[in-house]
Amino acid sequence: MSWLFPQPPPSPTKPLPDKALIESSNLVKMARHRRRGCLDRSAFLEAVRDLAKDERTKDMRLHILSLADFKEAVAGKWDRLGKLISVAVEAIARQHMDHHNDIFTQFDAELSFIAIPFTPRQQVRARVSAIARDVAGQLFGDVIVNGRRPQVIVTSISLAAAMAKDGTINHRAVTAAVTQASALLKPAHHSAKAPAVALSAPHRATLTALMQEGDTQPVSISGDGGSFLNEPLTDWFDRQIEERATLTPPSSSSMTGDTKLTLLWTPTWVTAQKTMGAFQARLVRRDTDESAPLEGCNAYIGTNPVETLTLDRFVATRTAQELKRLHLAGQHAGLTAAFHWTSLAPRWRDCIRLPILDCPQAARKKLLKIEIFGLSKSMPHHLFDTLFDPIEGMGCDVMARLALGDLDMMPLLRTVKAVGVDLAELKEQERVGDEELYKRIDAFRATARNHKLACYIWGVRHRPLAARILNSGFSLVNGPGIMCDLSHPSLARINEKIA
Repeated sequence: MSWLFPQPPPSPTKPLPDKALIESSNLVKMARHRRRGCLDRSAFLEAVRDLAKDERTKDMRLHILSLADFKEAVAGKWDRLGKLISVAVEAIARQHMDHHNDIFTQFDAELSFIAIPFTPRQQVRARVSAIARDVAGQLFGDVIVNGRRPQVIVTSISLAAAMAKDGTINHRAVTAAVTQASALLKPAHHSAKAPAVALSAPHRATLTALMQEGDTQPVSISGDGGSFLNEPLTDWFDRQIEERATLTPPSSSSMTGDTKLTLLWTPTWVTAQKTMGAFQARLVRRDTDESAPLEGCNAYIGTNPVETLTLDRFVATRTAQELKRLHLAGQHAGLTAAFHWTSLAPRWRDCIRLPILDCPQAARKKLLKIEIFGLSKSMPHHLFDTLFDPIEGMGCDVMARLALGDLDMMPLLRTVKAVGVDLAELKEQERVGDEELYKRIDAFRATARNHKLACYIWGVRHRPLAARILNSGFSLVNGPGIMCDLSHPSLARINEKIA
């Protein structure tokens, strides 16, 4: 049947180009530019060298992910853990990368590099942050090593600085960048003279265990409006709690009886003392062994009012234990504990008041500060006149955490001592470069000062920004850029000072 479909005459054979012509062809250059994804070291270097020649990438930066702090913390166990960690880091990076654009490699288990060309800076920052967050969360979780929590160090340098003259990685520049990005201070090493509590595990509990020991019974409510709030405001509280319960029914929450709660302590710089003289309680929630831990305010995501109260009661009880211990030991370390504003409802507030009221009055007055978070502009303005009275009645200073842009809420907070912001709560559009972020932070501080309020800031990550903020008049400052979390508040572990 071939005669029905006549074939075209064969075309003359074209001579193949020699090897030198192939090497210099534009097609091969384009193919090299398309080398993306997880590469070995040599392929990564070749791809980065090609990117460095492209005019469009003159402002691109090479991002560095370092596990040096974790390596130092585990010491002799690193040789055994290194290969497992290397596999896990690459798997996490693959989940967040654009495999048609991004370039990733591991030089060893401790050090990884990622380049993200032709991408807006905000998207680059979000992608790298997601990788670092998941490495810290999924790999380390709420692990405490020798009384402290290791950190994942993330930084970046320009392509020009990253490449040595021979076309390899400039290890001296990389080391300097990692050193600059690590915390300003490190906890003191353990010694025989160090308090035993500094070596112990942090406070941990599951929800089931808390219920069995009666530590977090959501039905343990006072039912007494007391004299702090008038009847209309009490009714308003009840309506708000009912609405929140409707929006987040128990069946929709990821918290279960196996949810694990851990309380860590973040060393805090006290400007008046010019030293690390205080600690902020940091709640960590982990619903399953496979899930990433939720920290700070993120631990309250998706919780209904009863679950919110459960978390706050855990914080209150453990904080009270630490406060008593510090008072009896004669340690003058300040403690800050944060609670959601709904736990100040008349029928529930005793769940956080009673554990703290069980502490000596002198300890409450001198060492403890209570921070209230979750406040919003939508709340009735007259509510703020009496909202904090139950806390002030315990003899503690009251602080209010706000969003960075909520400057107009400060005039309403006449009864608090300080207002502050947690940089971990910044919305995606608020995550800008250090220079722009500092301007916004400084405007927040200046507004607070105009209203005769002290100002504090949590969650400072970048070391250069941390050094700048420490000299800018904030009363309290903390974050990974200053020092890592500890299992217990202990001045013996933070005996260094910042010049």
